[in-house]
Amino acid sequence: MKKSIGLSALVAVVISLFTLGIGYYFLKDKKITVEHVSVPQQTVFTKNSTGRLANLDFTAVCEEVLDAVVYIESSYLVNESGRDYRQLPDPFRDFFEGDPFYEFFQIPKPDQRRNESQTPQRRVGSGSGVIINADGYVVTNNHVIVGADEIQVTLHDNRNYKATIIGTDPA
Repeated sequence: MKKSIGLSALVAVVISLFTLGIGYYFLKDKKITVEHVSVPQQTVFTKNSTGRLANLDFTAVCEEVLDAVVYIESSYLVNESGRDYRQLPDPFRDFFEGDPFYEFFQIPKPDQRRNESQTPQRRVGSGSGVIINADGYVVTNNHVIVGADEIQVTLHDNRNYKATIIGTDPA
């Protein structure tokens, strides 16, 4: 038994050294060059709707629409999560049946944990939206507010408002 382990180790060392030697032989004369290429900087302009030159940089557009973009945080209560992984069947239950680990540390077994009542938990989602009129209507993606019972809208100047859902379009 010791002979076969020693022989296997010797063969592994010889193969490793041989591989390193071949790599060194082929790569020793190879020179690696590094080139720094700089892209010429230029500003591109286009004509806007009035015929005047306008910069294609989007920062000017951002400054114009900044007041209309909002941050939305929605939340809702759930009694049990459909993604509660503790409720998945334990594939090793039969293997560890009667395990004293649970009894010694007084940990409830997986079957006992499932039957415990869970307190409702608040789930939070967030996203962005756009104010579309002077009345304060905001448009956002459906997944941001689906099922929400509380919605908080934050403007770019950090003012917060409580919002209500007027309508949704899940499509």
